[in-house]
Amino acid sequence: MLIEEIVTEMPAMTLHGPDGFGLTQYHNDDYALVGGFRDGASNAGELRLKYQIYSRALIDANDGNFAKGEIGYCVVRVASDDGENQGDILGLIDIELKPKYRKSGHGKKIVRDIVDTTKSGNLDIHDIQKKAKKFWDKMGVEYNKQAGSAQNAVLRKQTEQIEEDLRSWFGKSKKGGAGGGGWDRYNTKGERIGKCGDSKPGEGKPKCLSKSAAAKLRNADKNKDGKKDGKKGIANAVKRKKAKDPNRNRRGKAKHVKN
Repeated sequence: MLIEEIVTEMPAMTLHGPDGFGLTQYHNDDYALVGGFRDGASNAGELRLKYQIYSRALIDANDGNFAKGEIGYCVVRVASDDGENQGDILGLIDIELKPKYRKSGHGKKIVRDIVDTTKSGNLDIHDIQKKAKKFWDKMGVEYNKQAGSAQNAVLRKQTEQIEEDLRSWFGKSKKGGAGGGGWDRYNTKGERIGKCGDSKPGEGKPKCLSKSAAAKLRNADKNKDGKKDGKKGIANAVKRKKAKDPNRNRRGKAKHVKN
């Protein structure tokens, strides 16, 4: 059976519409969530649904064999009330990939695709177990309620996370740099000379660091002499940045220079 016989082609993982059971399916160019069978009790105005996860790449690699594209399943909370939010994924209760597809990037990509479908830009992540915490930490979730050995959290769309990171970078938030107010910029002597977004004309390419990153550089012992690097550690990082990315007016993708 071909995947096109299950879901209609769409450009993004978007609400597909009811299938034969009056349920909802989602898919994009990489994955399809197929099924949507009830999976336990749910809150008023919601459904708790279980979907099988299929990889389009695997299906294509197996001459369109739909059955060979299954890589796992997920259980989600979906808005069921009539209205503009009907079918919106509200939360992820569980996601499980087959062993051979773990640690391959599939999980991260699928979760990102799911959160990108949400109208609010927020996806509730439920009951994060200790063994899965490392994965969710890398995803950048924001933890909230503690519930025994498990935790609940929220995952936001990447665009919203980037905007918040930029608030810290350019001094629009209360945290990030020394003394608050955003990340700090440093000169080639390892001195803190102001906030990241406040560089002056002719100053050259800024090297911006969060308070924790600056502390890590100061406390390091790169030459193994038993002494902390201090300002010299920051100074070396600034020099590397200026050497590898000297044009302060360069356009395009950011160049990440290791500290």
